[in-house]
Amino acid sequence: MKNVRVITEGALLLAVYTVLFLIYLYIPVLFIIATMFLVLPFLLYSAKHPLKYSIVFFIASILISALMGTVLSIPKAIIFGATGIVMGYLVQMNKSKFIIYIASSLTFLLFNILGYIVSVKLFNINYLQQISEQLQESFHRSADILKAIGQGQTDQTLENIQNAISLLTTLFPAMLVIISFMMVWLFIIINFPIAKRFRVNVPKWEPFHKIQLPKSVLWYYLITMLLSLVIHPKTGSYVATALMNLAVIFQIFMLIQGFSLVFYFGHLQKWSKGIYTLIVIFSFFFPPAMFVILILGIIDLGMDIRSKLKGL
Repeated sequence: MKNVRVITEGALLLAVYTVLFLIYLYIPVLFIIATMFLVLPFLLYSAKHPLKYSIVFFIASILISALMGTVLSIPKAIIFGATGIVMGYLVQMNKSKFIIYIASSLTFLLFNILGYIVSVKLFNINYLQQISEQLQESFHRSADILKAIGQGQTDQTLENIQNAISLLTTLFPAMLVIISFMMVWLFIIINFPIAKRFRVNVPKWEPFHKIQLPKSVLWYYLITMLLSLVIHPKTGSYVATALMNLAVIFQIFMLIQGFSLVFYFGHLQKWSKGIYTLIVIFSFFFPPAMFVILILGIIDLGMDIRSKLKGL
């Protein structure tokens, strides 16, 4: 009886996945909506059944994806499927929502990177290179227009645009990390309430002021900054690109820790929600304030300010 239920639920959820994936592939207008729900069948199935059944479900979804689309559609199926299964499995293990978020984001990021490598090595399709070439083409068109209309300070303007394009190209890896974490955050806030309606015991978010990153993150950040100062890698080299992207990623972690500390202090002082909102908005529009938040995050990880605040 149990096996019949497992098979029946699997068949129904595979049917749901098939419809969503067809929309994702062939209906551009609904592409974004379908993207937000593609992890749901995997989340529901892996949250209720043992991992071995979830793996079978995952393999079946890949085969269906290959039949519905092309070989190039398989990586997308793997990305969404693996992310959904990690979510569901950790829900089944009663992990916190923050742990689920981090693990799912890293899974989504890892399989995106693997998909990119496969597309370059096997199919000779380099999405990042194509984007970079399109940006360069836009730059040259803009340069021609500025020179044609005799715009003042043309050389300086063009240099600024070229520097911006170079920086954007260099920071593609960091942008991929940020996008991965943002996408999984959307997956969670959209799909977890639906999963709850299907009697999946999804966890609630911990209060933001309770978020405490591992101290090892601080050491990784300091090592990255130290290497940047000591090595002085050539601009545009792989080492320079790697260090710059790592610095951006770890700075984001420090900001999260810093804001969490500010929220913790506000929790102790019983601030209203409006004050938190004003602090976040002010920080984003006033760079020195953001720098202070960054420093607070570093100090909190290194010295555990919260324990001292609690004793006041």
